Amino acid sequence: MTPLRSSRRHISEINIVPYVDVMLVLLLIFMIATPLMQQGLLIELPEAASEPVEPEPYREPLVLEINQNGELRLIREGVFAYPVEEADLPGLVEGMIQEGEDDTLYVRADARLPYGMVVAAIARLDQAGVPALSLLTQPPPETP
Repeated sequence: MTPLRSSRRHISEINIVPYVDVMLVLLLIFMIATPLMQQGLLIELPEAASEPVEPEPYREPLVLEINQNGELRLIREGVFAYPVEEADLPGLVEGMIQEGEDDTLYVRADARLPYGMVVAAIARLDQAGVPALSLLTQPPPETP
């Protein structure tokens, strides 16, 4: 007795259509989700005549950002933002400055913020032992 032979041939190709479909869905998800992950605060900086600050090329500076409502955020390497309570500020800043090479801390405060709130934050930074502090401003509009 001879076994029955099938007249069909096996296809030894990979069907990539389902993989392309999955990749397009993932691409679509990332295109929608990426803009939603970017967060920021609207801060209106005070205007003052000053020179641009050039941070070290290997490391973004540590920035304390204070918005119009008095909310504090620590920003490391231009990307990572940490919401901070004023009472926790000295401990956090002290740890971040010890781990980084740049000792300068930059303060970016909203121009509409009361002066006393900025001074209170600077006093907390002094408690943390910040060796160098710089206030960020915007250049004034050029007059013709």
